[in-house]
Amino acid sequence: MTSPAKRPYEGIETKPDDKKAKEDDYTRERAVDPSEVWIRGRIDTSSKRGTGVLKERFSDFVVREVTEIGAVSRLTTLSVPTEFREEVDLDIPAKAADRIPLGIDVLRNTFNIKEDRLEELKSSLGQQGGMSDNNKKVQITTEPITEKAKRSELHKTLKKYFPKLTSCTEGELIFVMRETNQRGGSKNNIFKKLKKDYVQFTMYKQNLETQQCLGQMASKLRVNAKCFSIAGTKDKRGITVQQVSAYRILPEELAAMNDASFGHGSCKVGNYISASSQLRLGMLQGNRFSIVLRRFSFESEEQVNTVLESTKKNGFINYFGQQRFGSTSIPTHTVAQHLLKGDIKAAVDVVFQSKAEIMKEFKPSADIWSTDPAKALELCPRHCRGEAVCLQALLKDPTNYMLALDALPRNSRSLYFHALQAVVWNELATKRVALGTVPLPGDLVITKGASTGSLPGTKHLTEEDIASGSYKITDVVLPLPGIDDKLMFPTVAGVTKDDFTVSLGRYDAQGLLPGSDPSFVNRSAGVNFKTLNLFGGYRPVVVVPSDLTWALVSYDKDEDDLQSCEIDTKTNEVHLPDSNNPVAGFSTLSGSYDSTKPLTALQLSFTLPSSTYATMFLREVADITTTYK
Repeated sequence: MTSPAKRPYEGIETKPDDKKAKEDDYTRERAVDPSEVWIRGRIDTSSKRGTGVLKERFSDFVVREVTEIGAVSRLTTLSVPTEFREEVDLDIPAKAADRIPLGIDVLRNTFNIKEDRLEELKSSLGQQGGMSDNNKKVQITTEPITEKAKRSELHKTLKKYFPKLTSCTEGELIFVMRETNQRGGSKNNIFKKLKKDYVQFTMYKQNLETQQCLGQMASKLRVNAKCFSIAGTKDKRGITVQQVSAYRILPEELAAMNDASFGHGSCKVGNYISASSQLRLGMLQGNRFSIVLRRFSFESEEQVNTVLESTKKNGFINYFGQQRFGSTSIPTHTVAQHLLKGDIKAAVDVVFQSKAEIMKEFKPSADIWSTDPAKALELCPRHCRGEAVCLQALLKDPTNYMLALDALPRNSRSLYFHALQAVVWNELATKRVALGTVPLPGDLVITKGASTGSLPGTKHLTEEDIASGSYKITDVVLPLPGIDDKLMFPTVAGVTKDDFTVSLGRYDAQGLLPGSDPSFVNRSAGVNFKTLNLFGGYRPVVVVPSDLTWALVSYDKDEDDLQSCEIDTKTNEVHLPDSNNPVAGFSTLSGSYDSTKPLTALQLSFTLPSSTYATMFLREVADITTTYK
């Protein structure tokens, strides 16, 4: 009996190309094994690659958002534009120390305010003229003012001399309260003058997740985090520059964040403009990357140039990167798999054990959560807020594990299923590339100008299409599995709808296909494909980077910064462009290649479309190790 023919994708390299990162005092980083999430193939399988270390320093990984109009995000000014300032009365001193005594005299001489009221007002003010106690309310008048015109005049005077206070009338008596967080006039007046409710600004952050950074800003500004919106999330480990929109928050308030503490990270904001609408996810062209691979080892400069020229021309497989599957050795799609099986306890355990793997102080809680949730909550570190909410839910009913998952935000549960979609897509992408890197009859491509509901229009390539030479492998797309009835699948053997069905079946997710009940619910596990927005989509199989440039650079010590940015990572000094240095802080390369120096790095600059992973480009051009210091 003869053995079956070997399928083209069998025998593809399965060894992980990422070493596990080192343990430090705070986290133990264990990346998902690439082969486990089907990151196995490469476009260029013949060239030798150099080896290097990624993200050894924050400045080694710089990401700049490219806006919808193609502008690369850069922080060029911290100043507040004059359009956001209300007209100032030049007769009133700007400094609170000079202005407050004048205001007290006006209240005394013009409105006959009692001395005890004036003394209480003065004692309640802080150095900048705001209330030292935000909960304090000071009564200004002791007798009712029945004349509306006189009350209005007193309110205007209080606003004029005490702009950081809010005055109100209660029973014809005048009171003042906490500061308005606005210097120089009414916030409402400024937005009314602008006829726009949003302020868009550039946010430069380091060692902070996007939502973590915005959450801290919201807390410091005492606003709801929903006041902020973004076009895309950015990496934590590195330096990222992106656009943010804020609802009715003035630049003057936002500028205070430049002096605020962000723990182990840092954040600066500037480049304020008014906007009539908020940013939404996806409102960007892509991202511009400036990346340094340190301790780069290679056989020759020719070897380096060969593989980079190949990638510049032919691109790389557009895999969902390991970040999509979490930052531990336990991929996040296993949570979705357990939920689809109805094993909710196992799903919760994966959530907790994954946290314990990257935060060892949470491990005591993770080990006993199912047997003693009260003790687990007691041991839970304060900064593990999401896990603490889950444990608090279990206190109500220790065996109702669904309560714990329900305590998580819905978007967190969606991410588990998005990771499941991603691992299936990665598998089929690996199989498709193994069939060749040219278009084949039956491949799917996007048809411009056509759409079917929420999905873009697609067509299957014919022999005539292939012969025309009009299509490249970069035009070929694979579907992201979902329940939309209009979702199309290739007819190329090995990546058909049947092949997707087989792959989904490994994760008990056969229902994640067109034709399935759109309201499919595993009620015991709270899974509803429709409410989780698992409708599907299309993703290019191969992506070619834009504006790719590279250079070898030599250096002496590991702590040397090899590219400059807006903020000096050592001194925290701001270096913004001016007439003397118009390119300051634009991620420029420092140094040149000298083979006599002890250390060499490879510096890369390139642009990728949104939702494309830079790490997947990097694995095409080098064998990389990620290390955190």
